[in-house]
Amino acid sequence: MLANRHDLVFAFSDGTTENSAELTQEQIDDLIEHLQSDGPEKNSSTGYNGNRMRRRIMSMCYSIGWTRWDEGKKRHIVDMERLDGWMKKYSHLHKGLNEYKYNELPVVVTQFENLMKSEL
Repeated sequence: MLANRHDLVFAFSDGTTENSAELTQEQIDDLIEHLQSDGPEKNSSTGYNGNRMRRRIMSMCYSIGWTRWDEGKKRHIVDMERLDGWMKKYSHLHKGLNEYKYNELPVVVTQFENLMKSEL
């Protein structure tokens, strides 16, 4: 349970800390709301906080160069094939990014953070 607490704090701090004392008031409020929530919105795979963690992972993809050029958008975008391939092979439940439920995502964020550190 202790590791789960650190994963939650890490996820709600946008990957900046595992120490709850370093959270901003907004991050604390979001974390408390999550802990008190039983509603499907917070626990669904498409809920706001779930997407926030997914966006964090996708942001890390830019840092390690997991992007491809999109001619239509005229910019680099996340290479979702590569990301989902990694997720299905190495992530803790071996599912694609959008298949993870909210409560499963903090562990994946931590795993991807460790990958990013090893790539850089």
